[in-house]
Amino acid sequence: MEKTRQRARTSAIRPVLMIPLVAAIGLLALFGCAPGHPVSSGKAVPVAVGSKGSVPVPPPGSSSQPPTRPRTASAANPVQTVPGARDLTQQTIDGQPAFGVVGRAPFVESLTLTGATHTVDGVVAVGQKDQVVLHWIVATNQPLALDHVVFAADHQEKATTALPADGIVLPPDAQALPLPNLADGRWYLHLWAVDQAGQISPPATVAVSVLRTPPELSHAVYRSWATNPLYQTVPIRFTVSRAATLAVSIVPDASETPLRTYHLANQPADHEIRLSWDGKDDRGQIVPPGAYRLLIEGTDPAGNQVRALDTGITITNKVIRVSLTQQSMAAFDGSQLFLTTLVTTGGQALPTRAGQYEILEKATPFVFHSPYPKGSPYWFADVTSNRAMLFDPRDANFIHDAPWRTIYGPGTNGPGIPGQVYTGSHGCVETPTAALARLYAWTPLGTPVLVSP
Repeated sequence: MEKTRQRARTSAIRPVLMIPLVAAIGLLALFGCAPGHPVSSGKAVPVAVGSKGSVPVPPPGSSSQPPTRPRTASAANPVQTVPGARDLTQQTIDGQPAFGVVGRAPFVESLTLTGATHTVDGVVAVGQKDQVVLHWIVATNQPLALDHVVFAADHQEKATTALPADGIVLPPDAQALPLPNLADGRWYLHLWAVDQAGQISPPATVAVSVLRTPPELSHAVYRSWATNPLYQTVPIRFTVSRAATLAVSIVPDASETPLRTYHLANQPADHEIRLSWDGKDDRGQIVPPGAYRLLIEGTDPAGNQVRALDTGITITNKVIRVSLTQQSMAAFDGSQLFLTTLVTTGGQALPTRAGQYEILEKATPFVFHSPYPKGSPYWFADVTSNRAMLFDPRDANFIHDAPWRTIYGPGTNGPGIPGQVYTGSHGCVETPTAALARLYAWTPLGTPVLVSP
């Protein structure tokens, strides 16, 4: 009777001792050998290895159902898993068992972008014409263990370890993805790998600056009046909506070849850009009189280009010269005299100021109203000129004809109350009617006026 009990206890203990033995043999079989035995020429029995042991994987078609074990991580080997991860003890790919090793999750070895050649602050910049593709390489403990990858794009530099609910799920053999149509801005592209044991790799992240919208040029202002390079320049100003490298060129109306180009590197966004053309070409020679265009071209950090072409720049050789001493006026087109005439300038009480001016306004006819109140010695009743050209806006002085005046020249700008025959004007350059009719038709806005003592 005692022997029977002893035999029963021994039988009850034997299966318990066999469980760890089976686990040990299973682990060794995974690597194709067992202690104390040569490597078998037959196939090792594949197993799904977990943190609490190993389970033999039956061959395809077998009716054997080995017990499943929970795939939990140890404190020393924490593993991020997908909720509801599959039991892999009977999973096969192409007829071969497939499994992952719990505690040894896959990881993304590389995550790179191709198809873009520009960068912004060390980050790949995607322009309007770029065809960008995201590439990755995933490493797994077993070649067939990868189940799928998950892609997501957001504005967070650090991704969460959990899979995003709105991520794009891609098959395990995928290794590239065309960049989605993202709005302009800084984006972070994240990738997670998930194996068939339900384990999730740490996220891999690469930054990208999407700049598909080309920059815009705005608020362009430039001198459209006639410009004589001997005395004037063409001021130009504008803004660009995005930082860009710019080229500002002057192009003849009858040609597409720029005569002068200003290269402006790294111009900031929304900042007024100012420059001035001196009427010369790239060799330093004054360009011929005629019509010119303003060409602005720009390239932003992503390679997007912007181009604007405007007309209306005029170069002239014309100039009007007034001599206060000689009380005369002469008009020249370059070195060629167009017209000369005697004039009457401001008297001693209200003299015409010497200096360089330009024709700012033309009117025909023009009514002069006295800026002085009645009772002032300088007040005058309204008078009408046939033609008038403003040249001194501070003192409101014009070159105009004076039907009321019969004498011009030296001595007509003497002392006394202005407006008399020999007391001069109120500061204007009064001109004989016939001479001014010719000068008015010849003179474009912007023509320089040089008043000398």
